[in-house]
Amino acid sequence: MHGTYSQSPRVSQSVMRLALMLACCFAMLVNAQLRAQDMPGDDDADGTPPPPPPVMVDDDDQPQAIPPVTPEAKPAPKPMAKPLAKPVTILPPTTDENGEGITPDKVKSIRMNFENAPLNAILEHLSRTAGFVVIKEVDVEGTISIIAQQPLTVDEAVMLLNTMLKQRGVTALRNERILTIVSLTDAKKRYIPVKAGNDPDVISRSDEVITQVIPLRYTDAAKLKDDLTPLLPEYAVISANAASNSLILTDTSSNVKRIVQIVRELDQHVSGTTSVRVFPLLYADASNVARIIKDVFATENSSAQNNANRMRQMFFRGRRGGNQQQEETGESAISNKVLASADTQTNTVAVSGPADTLAVVADVIAQLDSNPTQQQEVFIYPLKNGTASTLATRLTNLFKETTTSNNRNNRNNRNNNNQAQTETSATDLTGEVTVVADVDTNALMVMTSAKNYDRVRKIIDDLDRPIPQVLIKVLVAEVTHDGSVDLGVEFSGLNIRDSGNGFEVGTNFGVASATDGFNFSLIETNLNAAIHALESVGKLDVLSRPYILTSDNKEATITVGEEVPFIRDSRTTDTGQTINTIEYEDIGIILSVTPHINPDGLVIMDVAPEISTLTGNTVPISETVDAPTFAKRSASSRVAIQNGQTIVIGGLVQDRKTSTIDKVPLLGDIPLLGELFKRTIDTKSKTELLIFITPHVADQPEMLKAISDAEEQSQEIVKNAMKGELYDKHLKRMGKEANAQPAPTVESTPTSRSRKGK
Repeated sequence: MHGTYSQSPRVSQSVMRLALMLACCFAMLVNAQLRAQDMPGDDDADGTPPPPPPVMVDDDDQPQAIPPVTPEAKPAPKPMAKPLAKPVTILPPTTDENGEGITPDKVKSIRMNFENAPLNAILEHLSRTAGFVVIKEVDVEGTISIIAQQPLTVDEAVMLLNTMLKQRGVTALRNERILTIVSLTDAKKRYIPVKAGNDPDVISRSDEVITQVIPLRYTDAAKLKDDLTPLLPEYAVISANAASNSLILTDTSSNVKRIVQIVRELDQHVSGTTSVRVFPLLYADASNVARIIKDVFATENSSAQNNANRMRQMFFRGRRGGNQQQEETGESAISNKVLASADTQTNTVAVSGPADTLAVVADVIAQLDSNPTQQQEVFIYPLKNGTASTLATRLTNLFKETTTSNNRNNRNNRNNNNQAQTETSATDLTGEVTVVADVDTNALMVMTSAKNYDRVRKIIDDLDRPIPQVLIKVLVAEVTHDGSVDLGVEFSGLNIRDSGNGFEVGTNFGVASATDGFNFSLIETNLNAAIHALESVGKLDVLSRPYILTSDNKEATITVGEEVPFIRDSRTTDTGQTINTIEYEDIGIILSVTPHINPDGLVIMDVAPEISTLTGNTVPISETVDAPTFAKRSASSRVAIQNGQTIVIGGLVQDRKTSTIDKVPLLGDIPLLGELFKRTIDTKSKTELLIFITPHVADQPEMLKAISDAEEQSQEIVKNAMKGELYDKHLKRMGKEANAQPAPTVESTPTSRSRKGK
């Protein structure tokens, strides 16, 4: 019991301990006499063992149990309060250690921190520290633990005491500085606070026993009393006063607050014949059932007959009744309003409305409150395109209960895509569907009720659609720019025409002309021919033409090269032995592409090309080992293009220096004099890496054949372009077309000339 008693000098503590021991001995004698009067033996008449020993405080301010005088009692049920033959009064000290009187209104705070302390000791603590006069009319037994690190006010301490006593059917009635401990059954006949009103917001949530007078405006008090009686505990008392049409309820303040909330919802103005029924639920949630009933009867002026028809159509014929217009009947429509209120503590729903409508409501609630496990069935769904384990994981995450609140909050903010529609249609299936994957047969085992299977199957059909495939055509070329001849290739724009089978390309071949260059148009096969033509004059080198077929959102990687061993680490042992750590690296052309196809047909690709070559140079990593170096050119980009369009990634320029020695045979090899018969030519050149990427989307596997046929025709044209005489004709034709036709929208700039000046 930490911090329970106020700290005082050691002499005062000794006096207090002595007084407490005397009081404990006196209490034990009184208890022994009472047990002797009730029946002979150690136990009470009802088999209740003797009360636990009182608590004493040592120097460390910890509760210690005094050994009981009577023998150890036999195990028995938890003791309950029983009336005493004579009330026991606990008197507080007349003055505190400062000589001032102790009264509850003068005490600002009380510490309540106990561990396995008897209730009698807690009552004595309140009497000693707060100045209460405690009168026990019932015997309170048992121990309790309280953890309160901060001090409490006197009112809070009394509320806490009532909370502890309520568990044993006892309460504390406070009359100024007198606390009377009585049973809850007797408390309703004593002097307790009397309050009036039907506003639950002004009623405190505590365990103090009060009497509340609840006036009613529209509902009959006698009828409502019968409906509310099942919601009350045994010790509560409710009565109806017909003269004032009011309810009189005696219960704890927290229970009174709950009942007043229900009364406020039910005491609404309704015309015509109105009835009230309370429906206890076993499986369904009371809040959800009440919400459904309120949604169905949202229109206040709908007639009772129309409301009943809406309920029957919605729940018994599988139709939606929210927006359907009901046909007018010959009966006179009486304006009625159906109200529903949920009590979450007892999981019950109270409904008021016309008698004929309540009959339909009862049938609906019976169906909503049915046992879900008795109606579930197992369905087998074989998959056509998807993977069972992957889809089972996604569906399990979709239907698990933790996503309910997120789905409801985000329902109005979702986009109109398949995933959003799937989540919206599955919000009310949360917790009702179980999905297990059968890997051997690539099928899904779905356990749910028969009414949910069609909707679950629709969700699975949307997810089990064919995955689009993408054929990615890549051409990696290297263009050489030297310092002698300005002959290069510039691709300032490469776009599909409206017809879908042509490109617009700008280039500059360094031909003497009044313009900076000329533009030409060519179809895809002519682009291949032009590339081979440039390759024939030694200015363009096609490094690779890989074709990659991959699925949507799946990464594809192609490597053209070799694995080269590299010495990463070298160390020498104490014996002089050299140990090298070798790792293998891929050297060559490496291309990684991840396509993403959106609903508009746009292909978004994550492209990461890499070109690496050995340089022939080495770097020393130890005294005896040299490691080779390699040149690496790479890029990483995300591009978005239409299906069938071609994009170019360029600008990866590398400088090269070469030295050429021309000499006269024999004479150039003479030491010293040989320098007169030879010359050295240093040449600088630049190489630029160009990457052409063209995606072709195949939504269905049959579309791949058409793409393959088109590729075969393209390769045949390229083969014809390999002949030298066709190159010359092709270049001349392009020059004539460029002079005869106006320049296209995308023009080139003389980039190669500016490079010459660098």
